[in-house]
Amino acid sequence: MDKVDKALRAANIPEDGWEIKGSGLAEAEMELYRSILRAFPETGGPPATEWLRAEAAAPGLDPDAALQALAARDLIVLDMATREIVGAYPFSGAPTADRVSIDSARPVYAMCAVDALGIPSMLGRDATVVSTDTRTGEAVRVEVRDSAVYCEPPGAVVLICEPGDRKGPECCATISFFSSMESADAYRREHPDIEGQVLTAPEAVEAGRRVFGSAMSGRDSPVRCGEQSCHQARREEAYEG
Repeated sequence: MDKVDKALRAANIPEDGWEIKGSGLAEAEMELYRSILRAFPETGGPPATEWLRAEAAAPGLDPDAALQALAARDLIVLDMATREIVGAYPFSGAPTADRVSIDSARPVYAMCAVDALGIPSMLGRDATVVSTDTRTGEAVRVEVRDSAVYCEPPGAVVLICEPGDRKGPECCATISFFSSMESADAYRREHPDIEGQVLTAPEAVEAGRRVFGSAMSGRDSPVRCGEQSCHQARREEAYEG
């Protein structure tokens, strides 16, 4: 078991999680989910209710039942009062700390750091994630281009916390960026109730690829560290959570 696999397992995040969650759904329902995912970078947020209803009805689905089925399997997040989509993993319909600028598409927000870093692999497009250190507020920037990872500051990491009894968006809030190993370590000392694994930026991109890489495009190739800007993958630092 490698470090990325260990972190995902500890956080109860399955590789190809979209496929596992969607097990038992009709193909038309899964295609509706993929259509929702495609809509986010086209519009910069959740698709309109009218569009959703038409997209679901086209293959003969009952729109309300289909959306409820996707929500029940934690593929999307519904506002139970309005029945509108407020999230579709990996995308968030509301602003979060993790903003993703995608080449040839509109900027979007992600549910968590790993979700943000999985979007380039899922879409098969280059992208830049801009976030902040959860502890200090320092800016963190991770760029994924041609499967290479560049980050600033060079020692940026992602802390993947074990979920405990947290679920859905509440769990996503515990998967976040830090500007360095030292900052992530200090955060864990300040929050002794939190357990988790720290991944370097390239390792976190790899985690995102394993979870979302084949959700739509089928492109699922490993990432590599950018030669100039991202130094931590070359340091091969051992860090056990």
